[in-house]
Amino acid sequence: MSIDYWAVGTLDITPPVPLAALRELLDSPYAPLAIAPKGTTEDEAKKMDGEWFAVAADDAGTDDQGHPTTIGAVIVNHDGRSFTALERLRRLAACCAADTEFDGEVLLEGEAGDTGFIAQTEEGDLYLWWD
Repeated sequence: MSIDYWAVGTLDITPPVPLAALRELLDSPYAPLAIAPKGTTEDEAKKMDGEWFAVAADDAGTDDQGHPTTIGAVIVNHDGRSFTALERLRRLAACCAADTEFDGEVLLEGEAGDTGFIAQTEEGDLYLWWD
């Protein structure tokens, strides 16, 4: 039996990542990364259609299609397996430069009451800790 988890949180991305680098995640058939306007909060994202949001960087310009040129954060509001959230965030990190920092955490709460969080380690990896 698998246990489902609710994953919610925001990771700020420094330096912002070019939108083009996230193309694989934007076009994913499973829970695609949706583009959210600058300044979108977790509460606002909960009202939007989707579970994974790429938030435009504060200083992002726009391309010829009106999309932001850079992404400064990712907001997660996802139901699924814990390893799914971790794997998607690691795929995000793989699209970024090696020196990219992810500030914040994604909290996990399981249907059985267990909790944990995903955050960046001092070594720069994204890791899942259980409480």
